[in-house]
Amino acid sequence: MAAPAKGPSLSQAELPSWALEHLLYEFGMLRETAQKLGNRHHSDDGIVENALLESFTVHARTLLDFFYGDRRKPDDALAADFFDGDTWERSRPMLSGRLGEVNRRVGKEIAHLTYYRANVPREAKGWQIIPMYLELASVVSLFVKLVPEQAVGREFLEVAIPLMPTDKPVRELSGIPHLGSTHPLAVATQVLRPADLGD
Repeated sequence: MAAPAKGPSLSQAELPSWALEHLLYEFGMLRETAQKLGNRHHSDDGIVENALLESFTVHARTLLDFFYGDRRKPDDALAADFFDGDTWERSRPMLSGRLGEVNRRVGKEIAHLTYYRANVPREAKGWQIIPMYLELASVVSLFVKLVPEQAVGREFLEVAIPLMPTDKPVRELSGIPHLGSTHPLAVATQVLRPADLGD
């Protein structure tokens, strides 16, 4: 087995444009799918709700891999790539039990057609969307707060800061009048079970 790559396959100069396009996409999709699920915007359409749930969980897993994963392939993107040394690893919060289960659950219950699905009790099929979102959003907010501006670029910060779910400033950045535009309780607490969505 080949040793994992030591650093990002992009240069430091390429990271800001990558973050602006791809990292903001992940943040935005996590936020928007959580809000639509929490508010039950499509409660009359089980197909749409299932698609939103699948999208939310896949984006959650993608971001957890970015914030907590190890580089298994040379082009795996990691939050640590945007910091010097082990700054991110020392700064990030411990992975909670709820978020620690996301990778396994998405793999077994969503991304792969497994026989394991037959053994999941109905009460265990629920996804605590809003608590998951708020926990993961706090990690996103910490990344946005701590990441050096030169690593992601000012344009990334100008877009990302107002997306953070907080009523407190995420970080000081002159020229951005509104820091943290989405209150964390703007979406209702909701536990969604795939089996319930079509009812």
